[in-house]
Amino acid sequence: MEEENKEVDNNKEEMINSPDEESPKIEAKKEDIFIDIPMRTSSNEYVNEYVNVNENENIRADLVNIKMDNNQIETNEEKADKLLELVKENKKKITNNLYIISCKYDNIYYRYNSISLSLLIISTIITFIEAIRLTLINYDTQFNGSQISKYISQDTISLIINCFSLSLSTILTILSSIARFKNYKENMDKLKVIHDTLFNYKNLYDREKDLIHYYKINKELNNEIFKKIQDTIEDYNKEIKSINIFENIRNTDIIKFNNIKVNHDLRLHQLASKREIELLRINKSMEKKKDDINNPKNIKCLGFN
Repeated sequence: MEEENKEVDNNKEEMINSPDEESPKIEAKKEDIFIDIPMRTSSNEYVNEYVNVNENENIRADLVNIKMDNNQIETNEEKADKLLELVKENKKKITNNLYIISCKYDNIYYRYNSISLSLLIISTIITFIEAIRLTLINYDTQFNGSQISKYISQDTISLIINCFSLSLSTILTILSSIARFKNYKENMDKLKVIHDTLFNYKNLYDREKDLIHYYKINKELNNEIFKKIQDTIEDYNKEIKSINIFENIRNTDIIKFNNIKVNHDLRLHQLASKREIELLRINKSMEKKKDDINNPKNIKCLGFN
């Protein structure tokens, strides 16, 4: 027993004082080892479980995909509605700009026509006065019984007519200089080009709006089509912004033309209201006459003897 105790003590000292090992080792007895190994299911059960898991995953995936698709359709429709609002605002701005440009064009056209007509009239008057002067002088010179020289001399006639012709010629020159300095013709051409360009873009906006409505009604509005329409509208916006619309229009002109537009819209609204009131009055009168005709109390029976 003493020898066994010594061996045990020596083993303990070796385990504690072993330089090669950092911690003591505890070896389990083979009789005490127990490993809990679960029972392995059969291959058919494992396959069925795997299939059920995959089916559940597929079902969840399908539900997720359906939800994403619905959100995607709603998102496209909302974006399309916002894009339609943007198109509506841009069309409204183009309409206002078209009205202002039309008013400015009409204003310049009126001035240009007035100056052109004045130049034509003044030129004709100068020619007419020169012809009268030559006629009077020739008459007084060639006709012996002329009494013109008793009242006014030929030099006086020439002086008066020359002064009058010189005044008209000065006015003619001033009007021509104004028309040339203001560049009425060039400004009219520029405004006409801008007007035609904006009107064309307005029609293009209408086309894109119709395309959006078409794809929304047919449920064909996907990301690709929406992106294409959106890029097209953005290109239109950039091209419109690059146009110098108010190059020859002053701020006072803008205020003036907006006042004209307000009065014009009010006048149109008054005419439309007057038309509706008149139609309503006519309809009421016709209904009243129809009721009088169909009322049996108003039918008179004539007696025959």
